[in-house]
Amino acid sequence: CLVHVTYSTTYNSHNSMHKIAPLIIGALVVTSSLSIFPTADAQGPPDISIDCVQENHINVSMDSLRAVVIYCWVENPSSFNEDVDFLYDSESLSITGLSSMYISAGTTRLIEVVARASQLQDAGEFSNSITAIVREANGAPTWPVSPTDTEEFTVIIDDYIECNLYDYPESVAVGVDGDIDMPVIVTCFSNVEVSLDFAFTLHDVG
Repeated sequence: CLVHVTYSTTYNSHNSMHKIAPLIIGALVVTSSLSIFPTADAQGPPDISIDCVQENHINVSMDSLRAVVIYCWVENPSSFNEDVDFLYDSESLSITGLSSMYISAGTTRLIEVVARASQLQDAGEFSNSITAIVREANGAPTWPVSPTDTEEFTVIIDDYIECNLYDYPESVAVGVDGDIDMPVIVTCFSNVEVSLDFAFTLHDVG
């Protein structure tokens, strides 16, 4: 790209800097304004694309990690080397991942995003998103027209029900009226509303 600069001034023999300083400043301004433009072999302006694996599942049982790793591919299809920032959003889950990364021109990089649920979080499908924002292209800030791309992904909290019996007797006696009195402690953990029936089988060992 050719830049034509017209320059005129009044020469002052007592201070030669009056003549050269404006020309240097003008050249710096022109150089700075051209730094964001691509080279002659560029394939397009700064851009970004992100794509993530869908339908990720989380098990919220008592002894589980209650988390899942989501894999996302971040592509820089342009001819610019880019510094990219990431923003995360979720309606109910904790989403963590890289805050920023450098992506060379024309390359794709894999990142890992962790979605974490609370203990016994309600079962269901939860919407989440990750947004990639190009902060700099070839070292020059892209604001206020920063290219962005947002990818939405779903995390499914699986149903979980676990019940245990405690303090049940090894033997019971049958009363004269045929009734059986058997104290039992039942504990259940679940992230869904459910009604459970328990059946007990007695064996005659006499």
